[in-house]
Amino acid sequence: MKKTLDLPTEFPRVTDLVERFRTIGETVMRDLPFYNPDLETEAIGFRPFDGRWMGILITPWFMNLMRLSEQTEPMDMTCIGHKVKVLLPSGERKLMRGGDERIGAYESLSLHSPMLGFKTREAARQEAERRWVDLMQPSEIKDQSDNGQLCLETRPNKMGRRGFLTGGLPRT
Repeated sequence: MKKTLDLPTEFPRVTDLVERFRTIGETVMRDLPFYNPDLETEAIGFRPFDGRWMGILITPWFMNLMRLSEQTEPMDMTCIGHKVKVLLPSGERKLMRGGDERIGAYESLSLHSPMLGFKTREAARQEAERRWVDLMQPSEIKDQSDNGQLCLETRPNKMGRRGFLTGGLPRT
């Protein structure tokens, strides 16, 4: 069996991230139709990258690439929802700025949402590991125009409350 990319214990911010999203899941998300009770909140593959820590966060409702600073950065509400460009080995990606009053600012890239297609925790972990390897694999063609520097963009289109609560699924 392939070894899982486990969470380094020396980085408490990742532990705090997992605990915060676990609490959100147990208190806010559990009764929503896109919550997958077969999954658990966990961190996969977190490693230092470009002066920050990056890895994948699995929750019962999403799987995201997450990027955290070494120290807690306060949330700047004017930046929440803006995108930043990050140069990964696989190419440039646009991560969404987010945050929480308890864990501070972070950036994320949605990989799967909702998580209803995953029948087991192990299936979700295997997909997270596969996606991590794909993101960290050098691509043949990379956009080097910003040399890995972050650049703020405009705020994305907002999703309405109904879209958020249904995970963007169409009405039936």
